[in-house]
Amino acid sequence: SLRDATYEIEQKLLLSKEENSSLRRELEKVTYEAANVAKERDVLIESLQISQEQKYQSNREMVQLRDDDAAKVSELEEQIAQLHQQVLLADQENKVLEGDIQIELAEKKQQKIANRLLVAERELKERDLQDKIIQIDCELQSMRAKESR
Repeated sequence: SLRDATYEIEQKLLLSKEENSSLRRELEKVTYEAANVAKERDVLIESLQISQEQKYQSNREMVQLRDDDAAKVSELEEQIAQLHQQVLLADQENKVLEGDIQIELAEKKQQKIANRLLVAERELKERDLQDKIIQIDCELQSMRAKESR
């Protein structure tokens, strides 16, 4: 029965070695899977970090864009104010020019009237001279007529 006991122990030992071998294979398999899961976890963590960095960068870019837009809006508002001021100045200059033009037109009208007046005076003097010439001619003819009688 020592032999039976030894055989039984050897069988148990053999079974134990097979279980041990099976457990080692299972352990290797689980260890391999754990390593894969750890790799996947590391990839996910890295991806998450990259995603967070991208989000942070994107937020920084958005803040920069907002600041740039605010600066552009401010600059455009300043340009609009300057242009508005220039329009007001141009309107004032136009009013002055319109006044100058009105004055110039009035001066031209006065000049035309003065020229017409000079022409009319000249014509009047010419008529007066012609009338005097006719009158003198008549007197002369009358004197000649009296002399010839």
